[in-house]
Amino acid sequence: MKDCQLILHDVPENTELGIDLKFWKVGKHFKGIKDIPLGVHFVYYSAVNSDCMSGQRVGFVANFTQPGFIVKKWQKDKEDFIDINLTDYEVERIISNFDEISMYLGRYPAESHRDWISLSNFITTCTLTRLVPYCGRLYSCPHFLSEPSNTQERLALKNSYTTSCSNKNSEDLLPNLSIIPGTEVRFTSIPTKPLYPPLSSPSEITAHCMDQTYTLCTTMDVIFSSINSEKSSGL
Repeated sequence: MKDCQLILHDVPENTELGIDLKFWKVGKHFKGIKDIPLGVHFVYYSAVNSDCMSGQRVGFVANFTQPGFIVKKWQKDKEDFIDINLTDYEVERIISNFDEISMYLGRYPAESHRDWISLSNFITTCTLTRLVPYCGRLYSCPHFLSEPSNTQERLALKNSYTTSCSNKNSEDLLPNLSIIPGTEVRFTSIPTKPLYPPLSSPSEITAHCMDQTYTLCTTMDVIFSSINSEKSSGL
C-alpha cells in the first residue's frame, strides 16, 4: 500500500463530498477515496435532506504522513463523521480484504495533483496546529451561541423593541452574536495599534505609525519564533 486511503462508512446517497479541488455527489455504494498522495488534504462535505437540498459545508484536515488509511463513520443525528478506532485485528482484516473494499472507493483525481502540490506545499504540521479550530472542523458559516428564551421573554423583547426603537442607533438594534468557542479559525492576532522600537523619538513614532513595516515584521517574527519552538519540541 503505497498511498493513503480514506474509508468512510454509511455515507448517505447524494451527499456532496470532496477532497481538495474536486467534489461529487456520492452514490449508494460509495465507501471513500483511495490513492490519496502523502501530505495535507482538505476533506469537505454537505449533508442533504429528503429533497436532496444541501446543508452547510463542513470539512476537516487530513494530514497523511505515511501510507495507510483513515476510517470514519457517518453519524446521522449529527450529520458529521466520527473517527473509528480500529483494533489490530480489524486493521489486518481491512488490509487483507482491501482489493474488495477498493471497488467501492473513488480514486483521488490525478488531474488536480499538481495544483494540490502548489497549494499545500508550504502547509506544515505546525501551521495546522496553530490555525485549525479546536473542534477539528472548518465550517462554511460561523456557529453562534443562542441564548435560551421562552414565549414570555420573546413577547417582552418585542414590546421593548417597539417602544425603544426610535431612541436607539441602528447598530444598537443588531443582535449580540458570539461565536461558539472552539469553532473559529485561530488566525494570527494583529496589533490594534502600530508598534515601534523602544526609545523611539516622537518623530520616529510618527514615522512608524505612517509606515507600519516594523509592526508587520515584529508580528512575523512572533509567528516564526512560535513555529521554531514547536519544531524544537517535536510538534
